[in-house]
Amino acid sequence: MGRKLLWFLVVMLGVEIGAGLYEARVLVPLWSRSAPESLVAYNTQSLRPNPGFTFWMISTPLTGLVSLINLVFAWRAKGPTRRFWLGGAMATLIVFAVTFLYFVPELRAFQALRDAGAADMAGRVQRWVTLNWVRAVVYVAAWLSLLHAYANGAGVVIAAVAAPANRPTGS
Repeated sequence: MGRKLLWFLVVMLGVEIGAGLYEARVLVPLWSRSAPESLVAYNTQSLRPNPGFTFWMISTPLTGLVSLINLVFAWRAKGPTRRFWLGGAMATLIVFAVTFLYFVPELRAFQALRDAGAADMAGRVQRWVTLNWVRAVVYVAAWLSLLHAYANGAGVVIAAVAAPANRPTGS
């Protein structure tokens, strides 16, 4: 079970990283290039690209939940890959928490902007974009750590610990 959950988390993070990098390279520059004017222009368009809100609303909480479950399994695991599994799951949960505590509220504030008169908005947007790249690097590091754990047999140890060992009956 642990190995399947680890594999599921590796796949989910791979998809989220790909979507996040696409968004950072293609969509974010559309509204962040010369904030606050670019934000107002983007927000007031009748036709604008869909940044995948439905995808993120489903994917991010699901990834957070799977990360939490993986953290429990990694905590109970033994062996040399435990630290990679544990570290990757912890890093993913930290990114999850920071996403909902900082990135989502800021993004909602950006989406609500309809007037370019907000003086502090340019700095906020630049900080968001910079921290978004930091978040991407942490996510990639977590993914590589989890991938290393999976490739080197993490999760197999739990199955061995959970199953009773073949012991001689002593007859």
